[in-house]
Amino acid sequence: MSGPTMLTLKDGYQLREETLTSVLIQLKQLKIEDYQAFIDLVEKCRNTCHLFVPTPHGNSKAVLIDWQLMSPEEIVNNDIRAIVRNAVEGSEWTMRLVNPVQLRLESLGGRVSPVEDLEQNKDRRCRCAIL
Repeated sequence: MSGPTMLTLKDGYQLREETLTSVLIQLKQLKIEDYQAFIDLVEKCRNTCHLFVPTPHGNSKAVLIDWQLMSPEEIVNNDIRAIVRNAVEGSEWTMRLVNPVQLRLESLGGRVSPVEDLEQNKDRRCRCAIL
């Protein structure tokens, strides 16, 4: 019996494939359902001192806690932080999801990454990750 499949992100961080897949699904859905909470999560992952300010449009902190992307103490799990930092490009209203997995050219016969098509085929770079 083999162990879990481990993946390496662009910055060298390693994590389980199923963790990456589930968090990316959550990120894609969060971006669609509550873009402000998505922005706040990215900012919190980039800067641990980021403050959450409730607005008339919603409360990002409550949303992120509810989605289990952050603790009530405003701590983002290391795996989630690494995924967000490697999978999101841009800032504020121009953020987009990209493939966070490190490209491994030595295994060209491998399978295509499970994270392809993150932005509904808009980002063709997602198709080149070989695991």
